[in-house]
Amino acid sequence: MNPYDHTYAGIPPVLATPGAAHVLAYLPFTVLYLVPFDVVSDIRLGFMAADLLVGTCLYLWGRWRPGAASVYLFLPFTIVFSTFYLNATLMAMALIALFLLLESRGRGLLASISFGLALASSQFSFLLLPLVFAYYLRHGRWKEPVLALAAAAVVIAPFLAASPSLFLSETLSFEFARPLVPLFSGGGPVGLMVNPSMSAIASLAGLPVPLYLRALIELLLILALLRAGDLSSLARNCGLLVLASVFVLPDDFFWAYLELPFMLLLFWVSAQTNPGRPKRS
Repeated sequence: MNPYDHTYAGIPPVLATPGAAHVLAYLPFTVLYLVPFDVVSDIRLGFMAADLLVGTCLYLWGRWRPGAASVYLFLPFTIVFSTFYLNATLMAMALIALFLLLESRGRGLLASISFGLALASSQFSFLLLPLVFAYYLRHGRWKEPVLALAAAAVVIAPFLAASPSLFLSETLSFEFARPLVPLFSGGGPVGLMVNPSMSAIASLAGLPVPLYLRALIELLLILALLRAGDLSSLARNCGLLVLASVFVLPDDFFWAYLELPFMLLLFWVSAQTNPGRPKRS
């Protein structure tokens, strides 16, 4: 299957205009990652590999190592979102999991590169950016955030240069600019689709939720969760931020959106009691 074909189980489409370069509806590292799997065999193997990386990171992370990895890998929705209803955020999830593991082992520079690649993989990673950078700066570290931005820029820059207007207007806003879908509608695997986003719920009372109000709520959430003293609280705060954000920001909610906050909160629950970062960098 072609990873650019949007008809295949939700794989990210490529947006294009006549005479213009293709611009990804999702950030480019996702498709760059999937291309080798498509060439060799099946892109679903790439999703499974990302899930296995998350499971490995959870196993090596903290307490309840076999338990935490097994809970993630064998829950039905994990299997469904890497084999049938493909979750394009999985690549960013694997890189965020690797970031947490490497940071816990004192490999700060490698961890920051992993987070930078996550930024180049999914728009949801940008929600974590202020929390992760505040964590770095609170510990007096500036090399890591600079390296993370540089790693993201290396991947994104060619796509941005190919079509700046489409990249900025379509790609960055794609997840958060879908049309409003009713709270209940027909379709989906069981014939009924539920959209429990804030906008859909408010629409029942005929109340619009303008973008500026959603942005204000998001800013308040970020400010409330900005302080994280260690990796455990960073994983917790990031998980809570994304969990709230997927109901606040998009007009059209997808259940796959819950997989990233679930993973982050699983890292928090399974963290060591005192997960102090090793001094080695």
